[in-house]
Amino acid sequence: MSKFINERLGGRSCFELPVMYSRKGEANCYIAEIFDCSEDGLCFLSDYPYLPGTRINVKTRKEYDAMSVEVRWSKKEPVDETGAPCFKVGTKFIEPL
Repeated sequence: MSKFINERLGGRSCFELPVMYSRKGEANCYIAEIFDCSEDGLCFLSDYPYLPGTRINVKTRKEYDAMSVEVRWSKKEPVDETGAPCFKVGTKFIEPL
């Protein structure tokens, strides 16, 4: 059994918000859902796992709500209702775009 250590610096707000994201320098965009957010970072649900240190650009539907984040961890979740794999991806904010 793996042990997950909570290294969060601040409290989290849980909500669901659809976003689009892409790896830094990549043209393809993917749709994801933010799971929770804090002053320091956010966690989103993705179809793909990402390695720590991966830089990702995240955008909401509002063009001015864009940010650059860095992956801190990726954790496999139970398969979703469609049978597709699902991953929680924890990130920290790097800078606004």
